[in-house]
Amino acid sequence: MNRYPSLVNILRVDAKALLSILIPFVLWLLDLTSMLILGAEPAEFTAHNFALLIIASAAFCLRVGKIYALYNGGIQISAKVVEVSFEQIKGKIKYAYAYLGHEYSPVLEVFTSRLTRRIMPGDHVTAMIDLDRPRQSFLLDLCVGRKS
Repeated sequence: MNRYPSLVNILRVDAKALLSILIPFVLWLLDLTSMLILGAEPAEFTAHNFALLIIASAAFCLRVGKIYALYNGGIQISAKVVEVSFEQIKGKIKYAYAYLGHEYSPVLEVFTSRLTRRIMPGDHVTAMIDLDRPRQSFLLDLCVGRKS
């Protein structure tokens, strides 16, 4: 394996990872605005945001940790893109691979970017799969910023 998944690339393409970071910041901005404009109590603002920060941090760490764990403990396997769809800023990439005689077709939720827009049905990509749970996978090409 030549390149490690980049946190920046994970955030650029993986919808779950980015949303776990974006949602708290948007809600913090709304709380701050309501505190400044409506005079909400700072103690309420701090308590809500701290709880939100803990939940969002846990979601982010779980998602990114899962990707890194697959990279470190999984295997690379060739996959074929079956279907690609985009709606404004989000999209889905469905890809298929075979492992130990079973066929798998996971769907990856992504954000629209130059990299994700280049992926087309029929393309061959590299997936990282979990040896114990081969349904668990991610597209290595997206996380290292290249397309096979």
